[in-house]
Amino acid sequence: MKNVKWLVPILFLIAALSLGAHRYSMPGPANLLTNTDFEAASNSTFQDYTDASTGFTNNAPNSCCTDPDDDQDNTTGWGALNSATLSSEAGGNTGNCLKVLESGGNNPRASAESLPSSAGTLYTLSFYHKDVDTTGDNPQWRLYDESNAAYVNNWQALTAVGAWTQVTYTFEVPAGCASLRVYFQHTATSGDADAYYFDDVSLSEATPAFIAADTLSFDSHTKTNTLDVYRTFNAASANTYGYGAFFPRLKKGADTAEYYNFGTSVDYRSLQPGQWIVFGAYIYSDTATDNVKLSIHDGVSEIAVSSSYVGANAIRWIEVAGAPAATASTITPRILLDGDTNDVAYVSLPVLKLGTAIGHGKYSPGNNIVYLEKDIVLTDYDFAAGLSDTDAAIDLEAQTQGKIGKRVRAVKVAMKAQDSAVAASIGAWLGPDTTYAAQDIGDVGVYLEDGGNDNPGFAHGWVRCNASGDPWLFLNASGAGTLDLEVRIQAVQIR
Repeated sequence: MKNVKWLVPILFLIAALSLGAHRYSMPGPANLLTNTDFEAASNSTFQDYTDASTGFTNNAPNSCCTDPDDDQDNTTGWGALNSATLSSEAGGNTGNCLKVLESGGNNPRASAESLPSSAGTLYTLSFYHKDVDTTGDNPQWRLYDESNAAYVNNWQALTAVGAWTQVTYTFEVPAGCASLRVYFQHTATSGDADAYYFDDVSLSEATPAFIAADTLSFDSHTKTNTLDVYRTFNAASANTYGYGAFFPRLKKGADTAEYYNFGTSVDYRSLQPGQWIVFGAYIYSDTATDNVKLSIHDGVSEIAVSSSYVGANAIRWIEVAGAPAATASTITPRILLDGDTNDVAYVSLPVLKLGTAIGHGKYSPGNNIVYLEKDIVLTDYDFAAGLSDTDAAIDLEAQTQGKIGKRVRAVKVAMKAQDSAVAASIGAWLGPDTTYAAQDIGDVGVYLEDGGNDNPGFAHGWVRCNASGDPWLFLNASGAGTLDLEVRIQAVQIR
C-alpha cells in the first residue's frame, strides 16, 4: 500500500493520453467571456417596447392616453377630479389635446385610467404641456402605485410655457406594483375659469437597445450592422426565453447571415499548440427552425460551428468546440443568425472555456469587471441643475436609462462638484449606504470648503453599491439648489 500514492498520477496520465494530446486540456478559468450578464450597455439607446419594430407587447398599453384621446373629440381614458372639466381641443402638439378647465375647485385635475405594469422593469412617462391661454397657472404631474398605495413620484411642479414642451421621466416599477396611474393638474383656484393643456401622453416599458446601422452592442461585444439587439429583463424570473436577470433579444434585419460576437479575456497567443476551446449558451429561437447556430472564429477560419440549427420555441443548451490554428489572430465566440428578416432569438448565460466540453447547468460568471466603452453621466447628476441637501440611494438603472443593470457590486466613478457659497462640510460623497456615504468617510467624495465659490472640485475611484445595485449619495449644499454635481460612471463590477 506504500506505493499507492504513485498510482494516481500514473492513472491520470494514462487518461490524458487516451483523450489525445491535442484535445485534452487542464480546466481553465471559469468563464473567459466578458459582460456575460449583459449589465453594461454604455453604447445603447433607450427604446420603447411599444415600438412595432420590437415585436413586443407592452405591459402598460398607452392607447388610452396617447394624444391623449387619439385625436378624437372625446376624452376616453381620462377622469376629471377637483371639479375640473375635461375636453378634447384642436391645436395640440399632434392633433387634438386634453384641456383641463377649472370649474369650481382648486387645482383642477385629470386622472388617466389604471395602467397595468410589471415590477422591476424600466418605464418612461412622456408628455407635452402648454399654457395655451397664457393664464400663468403652473402644471403639475404625479405617478401613483395603486398596488402598494404609494407614490412613485408625488406632485412634480413645472413652469407654465407658451410652446409645447416635452417632459420625460424614467423609473423602475416598484416591487409588487401591478398597476400605475398618471395624474395632471394645474394651480388655478376656484373661480378662475383657467385651463391648461396636455398632449402626447405615454407610459410605456423601455429598454436599452442597439438598433443603429453600426457594430456597437453591449460593452466588449459587437454585432453585424443590420442586426437589432434589445436587452430583455427576465421579469419575475419567468425564464420564458432564457435565464439570468438580463439577456439579449436578437432580431434579424436582413435575409443574409448576421453575427452576434462576444468579447473574451483570452489571448490567442497564450494558447498552446492544439489547445481546444469550447463555447456554449442557452438559446431560444422564436418560431424559426433555420436561424441559429453557435460558432467560433479564430481570425483565419471558423474552427467550430453547430452541426444543425437550434429548434424552435424552447430553451436549449448548445455548445461547440475547436482548436485555433497556429496562425490564429483572434478568438471570437459568436451567434450565427442565418434565417429571414425579422426572425428573433434570445441568448442567455454564455460560457467560453479551455477544453472540449462544458455541459448543461455549468454556467459561471465571466470577468466581473467591465470597463465601459463610453462614460455614462447620470441623468440628474450632470452638472446642469443646482441640487439641495440629499441623503438617499441613486437608482443607477433608471439614472442611466438602463445602461447599467441591477446586479452591480461597485462602480468606478469620476465626480465633479461646485457650490456657490462654500463653507465647512459642503460637498458630496458616495458610498454603499447612509453610514458609509457621510462626510469624509464616503468611498469617494468631493470636499469643497477650501476650493472657493463656484470652483469645481474633482474626485474619482471605486464606490460600493447596496444589495439593489445602487450607491448612496450624501450631499451637503450651502442652500437650496446651490450645489452642482456630475457623477460619471467609467466601469462596473458585476456580482
